[in-house]
Amino acid sequence: MFNLLHHQNFDMYKQLKRKDGSISSETILRNDGAFIPFDPANTDYQAYLKWLSEGNEPLPADEPLPADEPLPVGEPIPTDEPLPADEPSEG
Repeated sequence: MFNLLHHQNFDMYKQLKRKDGSISSETILRNDGAFIPFDPANTDYQAYLKWLSEGNEPLPADEPLPADEPLPVGEPIPTDEPLPADEPSEG
């Protein structure tokens, strides 16, 4: 995933790839995780256009996940272990 530190108003953008392998012409990903739609009325899109006009280029898109591969979401919670019991309250 796209993880860049966001400091000192440093913006970076990354292209998005559709499942068919083409690059999205409707949305871009910003380094804070925001999906920016290509909408002239959107202030984030206007900031992206300004960033481009300053000579910057977005990072290339990652390869899309195969359709049968689940999205990565962290470590699963084991279901065969009991959940810890609540501590009895005193008083």
